Amino acid sequence: MSTSATGAAEARPVQSSEVEQRRRLAAQPDVTFVDRDQFVALSVSTRCLVRADVPSAGLRGLRDTRDGQRFFIEEEKLRELRPRR
Repeated sequence: MSTSATGAAEARPVQSSEVEQRRRLAAQPDVTFVDRDQFVALSVSTRCLVRADVPSAGLRGLRDTRDGQRFFIEEEKLRELRPRR
């Protein structure tokens, strides 16, 4: 990943192998894809969660240790800048 003149991170293109892995994961019953706000909320919640990243698919993830549910977000969505309020 490189940075632009403004210092913002430039995302690399998503590879076709990553897209295929994401599709396979999304079809699993214990997997939920979430948006940035949901991922952040989960990461600071009181649920018993552990990291469950899948780097080969470009995913950051969390797994609930009680029920095994997994929550994923695409790395490029997690890096997106949010507008200031």
